[in-house]
Amino acid sequence: MRSLPDLVVDIGLKVEHYQEIFEQKPDIGFFEILSESFMIEGGLPLKNLEKILALYPVVQHGFLYLLLRQNSWTLII
Repeated sequence: MRSLPDLVVDIGLKVEHYQEIFEQKPDIGFFEILSESFMIEGGLPLKNLEKILALYPVVQHGFLYLLLRQNSWTLII
């Protein structure tokens, strides 16, 4: 069985994380987002998402588990 790439450590992106992310740029593999949180026309949420996208890979909630199933990867928590 293959294991996941090193990119696996993720954190759900939440408003309370923004300041620390922008100031400290933590060593995180990627962020997971809830798409519904960004289905708006402009504004601060989309500006913050653009900043995050410039720094980190981002996946939509549930997409990681689809990749796991399709590739027979093992999730180690």
